[in-house]
Amino acid sequence: MTEELLGALDPDRQLEAAQAIAGTSDPTDVDVADAARVLIDAAVLPLATNPELRTAILELRHSYDQIIDDASTDSVLAAVTRPSKLAGP
Repeated sequence: MTEELLGALDPDRQLEAAQAIAGTSDPTDVDVADAARVLIDAAVLPLATNPELRTAILELRHSYDQIIDDASTDSVLAAVTRPSKLAGP
């Protein structure tokens, strides 16, 4: 699925598809844009037609979310210094 999504965005693949669809080696910009839309629509079809897959992807993404608290202030309660192991005797 990832390969199809990335391939749909590849300008070379879009040009190749436009050449095949238009039946010419020199398609117009409109032909390339139309071919790109066809490739993108085909690439997103597995996501667009499978709500369970979309839900699973969102749940997986949320499991890796990290909340960064910019509002709370942290206070240093204690500081400990230790001699460096790299320092010689």
